[in-house]
Amino acid sequence: MIPLTGSLTYNDKKIIRTAVMHDATEAYVGDMVRPLKRLPSMATYREMERNIWRLMCVKWDLWERLPDVVKEADETMLVVEGLHLFEPEIVKKWNLPNVDHVMLQHELWEPNTTSGRFVVKVRGLSPRYAEEEFRALCGTVDIT
Repeated sequence: MIPLTGSLTYNDKKIIRTAVMHDATEAYVGDMVRPLKRLPSMATYREMERNIWRLMCVKWDLWERLPDVVKEADETMLVVEGLHLFEPEIVKKWNLPNVDHVMLQHELWEPNTTSGRFVVKVRGLSPRYAEEEFRALCGTVDIT
């Protein structure tokens, strides 16, 4: 488990960087839902995505294999998003772990709050990012 407060170890920071960047390949190859991505005819797409991910891992010191905590968080967010788009019975049919737990416990943030918390977290991951750069990138954000 990664501490949300206090000092982060090198490994904690690497896991968080990996979590933040884990979908970044979509900027280059586009986003695709899992069922389509897994089709045999999409092998070239998967290979391109893997190659881009490997380059990103070297460039930003990320884990090539997603840590379990990142996979779990990604699936949890899929359930949360699904619950806001579909009826719970539909989301349960996705057979994702912890669906019942997530259905009972999640909190939505306003966009400015989400942006602000993201900025605060990323600022602590890499010293090369200054507060002014984030403000220029994200605009004025509420970090409370």
